[in-house]
Amino acid sequence: TSQTTNFTWSPQGGTTATTNAMSLAGTTNFELSALDPNGCQIKAEPKTVEWIPLPKVTISHTPNDICAGKNNVTLTATSNKGNEAMEPDQWIWLDGGNNHVKDQNGNDVSINQVNVKDLTSSATYKVKGTDTFGCVSNQEIHVIEVNDAPDLTITGVKKACLNSTIELSVSSSKNDPIYWIDTECGNNGNQIAND
Repeated sequence: TSQTTNFTWSPQGGTTATTNAMSLAGTTNFELSALDPNGCQIKAEPKTVEWIPLPKVTISHTPNDICAGKNNVTLTATSNKGNEAMEPDQWIWLDGGNNHVKDQNGNDVSINQVNVKDLTSSATYKVKGTDTFGCVSNQEIHVIEVNDAPDLTITGVKKACLNSTIELSVSSSKNDPIYWIDTECGNNGNQIAND
C-alpha cells in the first residue's frame, strides 16, 4: 500500500498553492502544514509573497495639431511608475491592424517612443510595457487625429493693368481662417491679408 502525506495550505490549496493575484494587494503569507502517514504534523516556514501592481501606460503625441501629409509625429509612452521602473527595451508597439510598428531599419520598435512620418489620415496605435519585475502593463490605445487640408478656390481676374486695383475672392471647403500670401514681386511668401 502507498503511503500518503496530506498537505494543508493557508490560503487553501493542495501540494501546490494557486492564488488569483487579481484579488490581492500588498503581501500574502503562505503557510504549509503536512500530516505524514504516522500522524506526525510538520510545519514549514511561512513564505511571504509581495504582489507587484501592474504598470499603467499612457501615450501622448507631438505636435498636437497634425495636417495630412505635412507633419512628422512623435508618440511617447509613459508609465505611472516612472519610465525608470520599466525595462528600456521591452515596449511593444502595434498599429491599428495589430501589426508591429517598425523603425527605419525595419525592426520592431521596442523603446518608449515611435516616430511616424507623413500621416494622411487618422491612425490608431497601441503599446504595452514591461517593468523591471516582469509585470506587463495594460494595452493602451491612442488615436492620432489628422486634419484634412481644405480645398481652396480663388476666383478673379487673370490679367490687370499696372497700378490698378484688383479683387480676388476665395472659397474654402472648411471654415478655417484664410491667409493671403503674395509669392511674387520678391515678397518671399509674406502674408498680405487675411479673411
